Amino acid sequence: MPHGVVKFYNCDQGFGFITPFGGGRDVLVQSPEVERSGIGELLVGQRIQFEVADRETGHGDEAVELSLMAANEDDGRLKRFG
Repeated sequence: MPHGVVKFYNCDQGFGFITPFGGGRDVLVQSPEVERSGIGELLVGQRIQFEVADRETGHGDEAVELSLMAANEDDGRLKRFG
């Protein structure tokens, strides 16, 4: 399962991006998937596991089946947008 770090997430606008570990393009994450996962809120700097799915619009990929990784203690680096 791919994993990465939350680069940006705006709960008011309902989307953000995950930067995959090991490189590659940032992956879109949308609020319905965050809600479905039961995570509640994504914070910049959180480590997250996810699957990659084709977007219904056909424009790139998006993160689905999200789950937080164990090392997400808030040591002051996690940030909230919006």
